[in-house]
Amino acid sequence: MHIVVTAKDFLDQPLTLKPARIGRDEAADDYVVMCAGRPVARVMKVAKSFGRHAWDWHITGPYFRPEMGGTNGSENTLDEAKQVVRKNFDRWLAWVNVHPSDAVWHQ
Repeated sequence: MHIVVTAKDFLDQPLTLKPARIGRDEAADDYVVMCAGRPVARVMKVAKSFGRHAWDWHITGPYFRPEMGGTNGSENTLDEAKQVVRKNFDRWLAWVNVHPSDAVWHQ
């Protein structure tokens, strides 16, 4: 389901982490990034090769047009992943502020 939102709903709003739930249980090192009561992204710690771990992020709420940039990636730390999600979410906010008809949200 898709809904149309306005950029003003999210301007000057913080991004917060909420533990992700799998069924009734909270998942370890797995978070839903929220803004103004809506899920923006998911950030989770994943095992990589050679015993290494990283934090994968996926923008899940706002619809990104291809020219708007990335919607997923992998960072070394949770703080780095949060910063990249914030940067990309702010890019989306700037876009829909100019192109309000493109303010579509995946629900």
